[in-house]
Amino acid sequence: MNTGSIIYLEDVTVNYDGFQALSHLNFFMDRRELRVVIGPNGAGKTTLLDVVSGRVKPETGRVIFGHETDLLPLRENDIARLGVGRKFQTPSVFVNLTVWDNVELSLRRSSKGVFAALRRRDPEEERERIARALETVQRCSSRSPPIGRSSSSSTTWRSSGRSLAR
Repeated sequence: MNTGSIIYLEDVTVNYDGFQALSHLNFFMDRRELRVVIGPNGAGKTTLLDVVSGRVKPETGRVIFGHETDLLPLRENDIARLGVGRKFQTPSVFVNLTVWDNVELSLRRSSKGVFAALRRRDPEEERERIARALETVQRCSSRSPPIGRSSSSSTTWRSSGRSLAR
């Protein structure tokens, strides 16, 4: 394993009803490195992200985050708590709410279970996380207009802010 890697995939194979989306994939990304994954439809780009984020479990292989965290036994929400998340191409936002409200809602809905509601974060901690996430994407204001009045590129950035805050 490459010890300088932030994410490391080894021999990952994913099949969907006989279609091999990933076949013995090896991939790593070093800390502070930017990688672009390109390819035609059906090449496995989305499946790669689904494996890393925990949405899909591979038939074979290993997925290591950081120095030694094995992501395969973890659930998607546990992986998100480690800081691994993804943003979908089509932002899913509540257009009648502000940016701040959308991000705050995403924090409150990290799990639909009763126990998650009982272990809710401190409101001050939530406000700080929202402010940091929106500062990162440079879209910070609790008094901003509802998202429905914003450009689609702004909506995409705000959706990214939701992912960062989680």
